[in-house]
Amino acid sequence: MTAPALVPWSNGYQYDRFKIEHALGDLWWSPEALAAGDTFPDATLVTPDGQTVTLREFANGRPLLLMSGSVTCPMATSAIGPYGELSDRFGGDLAVALIDIREAHPGARRPQPHDMQAKIANARELLHDNDLRFPVLIDDMQGTVHRAMDTFANSAYLIDGEGKVVFRSLFASDTATLVPAIEALMAGQPAPSTSSSAMVGPIAFGMGYSP
Repeated sequence: MTAPALVPWSNGYQYDRFKIEHALGDLWWSPEALAAGDTFPDATLVTPDGQTVTLREFANGRPLLLMSGSVTCPMATSAIGPYGELSDRFGGDLAVALIDIREAHPGARRPQPHDMQAKIANARELLHDNDLRFPVLIDDMQGTVHRAMDTFANSAYLIDGEGKVVFRSLFASDTATLVPAIEALMAGQPAPSTSSSAMVGPIAFGMGYSP
């Protein structure tokens, strides 16, 4: 499904208020979105303790499962438990990380971070409040990794050990489609599905985590 041409990110990348066009922009893959077979770009990210690491260094030759999220995103919060289970299940054979991106729902009580110090503070809170069993890696202020994930609030990308996209999901919590793709990758088989645009189930699941 391709986004209609008249759904722009009119406020720019670091928007200060969530608006309807931002919600609409989460519902369609853009024509430029990375898809199966494309190379996912390497990038330098920051850990919650202020260290830097590239995606390739973090993966260390392993397949990589990335989920985008932020402390104000209930969809991301809803996916943390299932992704913790995936991290436990596949152990050291699969590198799992939450990519901390711009805030999905900034406002007066939780403004959009405009420097890395504020962004790191939000990532630390996300890590602490949700007792994550897998790492958080913080994207840069320009959203380098997030843009590669099509700037959705809570998408997922499965990447093989060579850095090629194997599977992508509009919403990370669509584990019913994701898990068979992981199992196939681990078995050296083609993924039964390479892309998911499922919305109803993940959104309904995420609504239970809205404050």
